[in-house]
Parts: sequence; structure tokens; C-alpha cells
Amino acid sequence: MYIIIDTNAVNADLNLKNASIMKLTSKAKDEGYKVCFPKAVIEEMVKHYLENTSKAFKDLKRAAKILYDETEISVLNETEVEAAKSITDGYITKLRKRIKELNCEILKLPSRGQQNEILKKAVKRIKPFNSAGVGYQDATIWANIMDIMERYSEHEGIVKPKVILVSNNHTDFCNSDKFDLHEDLVEELDEIGVPEVAVKVVKTLEDASAELTIHTDKIISDETLAFFKDPVFASSIFRTKVEHMILNKLSFKSFNSSEIGLGDIFEDPTIDMMYEDFDYKDIEAEILSEEEISISLKVSLTCQLDVFVDKSEAYHIEEGMLSIYDHDWNNYYVAAQLEKRVWFEVNLITSNNFQEISSFEIEASEELNDVLDFE
Repeated sequence: MYIIIDTNAVNADLNLKNASIMKLTSKAKDEGYKVCFPKAVIEEMVKHYLENTSKAFKDLKRAAKILYDETEISVLNETEVEAAKSITDGYITKLRKRIKELNCEILKLPSRGQQNEILKKAVKRIKPFNSAGVGYQDATIWANIMDIMERYSEHEGIVKPKVILVSNNHTDFCNSDKFDLHEDLVEELDEIGVPEVAVKVVKTLEDASAELTIHTDKIISDETLAFFKDPVFASSIFRTKVEHMILNKLSFKSFNSSEIGLGDIFEDPTIDMMYEDFDYKDIEAEILSEEEISISLKVSLTCQLDVFVDKSEAYHIEEGMLSIYDHDWNNYYVAAQLEKRVWFEVNLITSNNFQEISSFEIEASEELNDVLDFE
């Protein structure tokens, strides 16, 4: 049984270090699933990594040049830059090593028979190709899946997925945003005697984890809940570490307006300051192994946000709701600040004694962030 990872599922974690992939690989091992990265996905991950780091180096040099022009002080350490470049040059080796550490597998290119099928699909615009003939990478991923499905050809009694495909773009493999497998792909499975249930498409790594049997331990769950809800534990070392990580990760972080419940008139919202008025809910814990626990939770705190607002919009906002500190940021925008309570989703992995945190990720919870009305 297999879990196939599409590139879009790990674009935000190209080093495969976040809690989501660690939890999934740990649970998959326990449940007899093999987590796999198709060769096409590996190539795309390398491409995205090099694009990201190349842009970061350019932005770094540009910022250093501006600072030098304004202050005549060079803030760029060329030795450190070269060291960073040497690390980026070794990404593919590091990625392969990390995949092995996670007990995952890199799938080879599809069989020759499946590669011939890809050519036919491209001409006929059969999924995963779209009407414009775009979709070669997705077609190779599906071809890998079909190679696996051949092992279950005419297999009776399949009642649970043999392959879980993690891809957040429903247009590639599905009929709709309900992530129901596209009829073209269902037909392919049917041709080799494999039922539709054998392949399931899910949106995220967390969704894939949820498909596997959930391991729970009431004592651990109660202890975790106490850390965040019982005032007695408010100053515990573990909770202090978590809150420090939250503040550190969010400091000066930028978001899309919709992610944090702001209207379209507020552009490039960036956290300038946070009040440590933490509130927690939806706290869940799962035992990954004898040594590690996965914890997911929702946390909110009041944030002071830097925003840019079109001048024609800014002066219609109710007084006191928005603090404008530069009325002439440029010809079109004012620079301003506002305060808003923002909800975030946290996923982390900790040791079973709650002493060490080995993985931590946080993102805005768009579904929980109420939209402010500034009319």
C-alpha cells in the first residue's frame, strides 16, 4: 500500500522537515503504507528549491546594496553567502538522504507501456492532461500509480485505498473540489479490473494522515490539553517553548489579506508586533512512536499589522479603526497599522516527556479568522 506525494503538497517544506511529513511517514510505517515521491516530483522540488534560493540571494544582495548606498556600511558577509550557496548546490543529495531517513521511496520513471499511454493521452487530452494539452508531470505521476495498480489487477475484495495520492490541485486528477477521482482515471482502473476505491485523492499531508488508523492515548491527550488550558501550566517549560516559537515564527511575517480576515483594500499585511494574549482550542495529540508525540492546535493572539491602503479607500475608513503613519507612502498608497486578533494552526512534534520540540510549523487559519468590517 502506497502514499504518493505530489509536489504541491510539499512546496512549503522542500527540505521535508515539518511536522506534517514526519507524522505521515511515522504513521504510514506503522500501518504498512510506503510513502513515495515520483521522479517527476523530485525534479520539480529541485526546480522550486533552486528558484527560491536564487531569488533569495538576489534579494539579499539588492538589500545589502541599498543599505551600503545609504549608510556606507557593508552588511553582507561574503563568506557566509558562499557557505549558503554550497548548501543549496547540494540540495539534491540532501533531499535524497532525507527521503531515505523518512523511510520513503523515490519511484522510478513509469514503465515503457505507461510511457506509451502518456503519449496517447496527450494527443486525446485525457486526464491528467487538460484541454490545452498541459499535464505531463501529472501524467507521469498517474502512470506510476497505474504501474502499482497493475499489481492489484482483478484483485477481489479491495475495500480501502491501496494508493493515497496527496495533491491539493483537484483539477489535475479529480472531477471537482470534492476530490472525487476523475472519470477518465476511473475508467483506466476499471479496464484492469481495479475498483475506484483503490485510489483516493486527498488535499494535504494531514488529510493523508487522517486516512490512516489514528493512535491515541488518553493520558497523553489529557496532559497535552492541560499544558494549554490549565492555568497551573501557564509557565511550564514546554508551553513557554511553544509560545516562544510562535512569536519567533510570526515576527514580521507577511500574509495574504484573506488569510487573516482582512478585506481586499488592505495590501501586504505584515505582523509588526504581537501581544502575548494567547488563546488555545482544538488541541489534539497523537502518539507517533515510543519517543515522539504529534500535537495540533489552534492559537490566537492580537497582532499589530502593517498594511498599505489605497488613498481613495483610506479616508473612508471609520476613524480609530486604522492608524495612518505615512499619508504619502507613494502617489497611490498610505502606510498604516491596525490591530486584529488572528487565529493560527500549529503542528509540532515533541518528545514523549515534552522536553524537546523536533518540528514546528504554523500558518494562518483562514476559516477561523473573522472578516473585519471597516465600512
